[in-house]
Amino acid sequence: MPNASRDLNHTARVLVHAMCLSLGLGCFQGCTTPQAETYTPRLGQVGKDVMWLPTRDELVTRLLKADPDRRGR
Repeated sequence: MPNASRDLNHTARVLVHAMCLSLGLGCFQGCTTPQAETYTPRLGQVGKDVMWLPTRDELVTRLLKADPDRRGR
């Protein structure tokens, strides 16, 4: 009987390792699948909480020039 118990433990260990390996490989396979296209939001696209509207370059420049002493902090 000691051999049967040892064989059962060995079989259980092999099955656990095989399951962990297959689960790990499945996760990695999902990570390596390339995206079909790059996501780009559209002007006026409604999101979860807000509507996507980019800030114009003129306004960004004006905001940066508004307080030059605080720039870079």
